[in-house]
Amino acid sequence: MSQFIFEGYTSDIHSSVMSFHYKIRHEGEELRFTENLILPNREVHSIPETLLHALLQTVHIVLGLSYWKTYCPKEIIIEGYSLTPAQADFWNTVYTKGLGEFYYRNEIDFRGLVKFPFDENQTQTPQTMKKSNRYLIGVGGGKDSILSAEILKKNQINADGFVVETQKSYPLIETVLSSMKLDAIRIKRIIDPQLFAINKKEGVTNGHIPVSAVYACIGILTAALYGYDGLITSNERSADYGNVEYLGETVNHQWSKSREFETLFQTYIGKFISSDLLYVSLLRPYSEYTIVELFSKYPEYFSSFSSCNRNFNIIEHENSPRWCGTCPKCAFVFALLSAHISKKELTDLFQTNMYAQADLIPLYKELLGVSGFKPFECVGTPDEVKLAMVKAASQGEYKGTPVMDLFEQQILPKLDITTLEKEVTNIDRSVIPEQFRTMI
Repeated sequence: MSQFIFEGYTSDIHSSVMSFHYKIRHEGEELRFTENLILPNREVHSIPETLLHALLQTVHIVLGLSYWKTYCPKEIIIEGYSLTPAQADFWNTVYTKGLGEFYYRNEIDFRGLVKFPFDENQTQTPQTMKKSNRYLIGVGGGKDSILSAEILKKNQINADGFVVETQKSYPLIETVLSSMKLDAIRIKRIIDPQLFAINKKEGVTNGHIPVSAVYACIGILTAALYGYDGLITSNERSADYGNVEYLGETVNHQWSKSREFETLFQTYIGKFISSDLLYVSLLRPYSEYTIVELFSKYPEYFSSFSSCNRNFNIIEHENSPRWCGTCPKCAFVFALLSAHISKKELTDLFQTNMYAQADLIPLYKELLGVSGFKPFECVGTPDEVKLAMVKAASQGEYKGTPVMDLFEQQILPKLDITTLEKEVTNIDRSVIPEQFRTMI
């Protein structure tokens, strides 16, 4: 039987390195991995040892996702500390729902697969922290974090950027931070290089992990270490919309951006880490459509931002264009921006007119929800794409292009536009803490 062992962690915050250790036993072979987080050269705040270990244990388990999925061992062992039953339930959920796409693509039956060990007698008391009235805000170089930062700035909320640099730095993010005039704390994440070689071996399973959960856990650790009240993210309401059904569960590429994960993680932090640490998405009340509408009021960022994930592929070649113009994310953002800015501005931004590309019709059919299912990407709902294309069609600038012709001829006549617009643009402020509601 295969085993996955959380071997523990070593931490010297004064030397700026935190190391997380894992071991896999599989078919007589033993593999060891170490993943490192490198902290910036900044003064670290003094926090209780109990709080530090609660944070490190959280990061230890979430980083294990990348290594556990190589063989998906059913037996999980944790050395050096124990989980309460409720903590084990949380991690069972993260390793099940967060890896939904991975299971689907690899045809793995996940039912009953993940069972984190726990100690019935284990207790975990949340620690208290001093309030600083300042926050970290996750910055990824895209429209969402820019909009959140502008909302915080407008409301005079003290916030600094938070960036996780996995294997390398990202020039796009640095450009955006410069445009935002935002200071940032950068955490370098160094994945064990053995993993990349092992992932190519026969019999090893590989695929998508809930990376937003990884950033959430690292972000909460970083906030505590450097004296912030928590981490603000920019995940939207649309992230709740899944992709496909598999073995009785909805597979959602964006599960770790969903309200479900956010609520579970908020509860986990409050019960087992500190009720003084905040984790919240400022944009949760909004659809992606509304976010793009609001973002379009900030043209000063058009030349620097990008939502194309090819900018962040850790093994991608350098100097790739800011927008590849072929992926689902580009197609989605192009559609939403087409409702809110001129054709010239949009085509200058993307260096192409994506509605003019007939070979993208199958992709747009998926985004519009008329064939297949929503692509496994961080894209919004079919209704958001439909409303955006309704608005773009009314402007007449894209008439005669293959994608717009498809929409106007086959989809537009069937739409109840009034109902569609009402549902997509609805704003539910109740899903964020009261202190932020007046900002939205």
